[in-house]
Amino acid sequence: MKTTTISGICSITVAAATIFGGASAIAAGFALQEQSVKASGRAFAGEVAMADDASVMFYNPAGLTRLAGPQVYAGVYAIIPKAKLSDGGSSMAIGPLPALPVGGIASEQGFSAQPAGYLYGAAPFGERLWAGR
Repeated sequence: MKTTTISGICSITVAAATIFGGASAIAAGFALQEQSVKASGRAFAGEVAMADDASVMFYNPAGLTRLAGPQVYAGVYAIIPKAKLSDGGSSMAIGPLPALPVGGIASEQGFSAQPAGYLYGAAPFGERLWAGR
């Protein structure tokens, strides 16, 4: 292949990606950083250095060596989101194509209660070796 042919193919590829790949992505959500109830109560302040239970392995696995002995640490909680949605005529356009209406049913938007939780287990194997999960 000639250099000009490769250059032409690259130019066409870049032009096509610019024209058809320029649609915007809009999303919403939230992150769950709950290491444990105790960590949430402390607002995660100093959690890397706090080695008072097996959840220390979330941020600092070396903290396991500071525990007094084998531990199991668990908790369960529920996430109950609530939102009111209304469709005011949403539409979506992809590149130069005309906008198409976007619909949906508000009750199918994933706002149902969801259980969540955590489980940590740690145990020493000798004086200098710990395992945790």
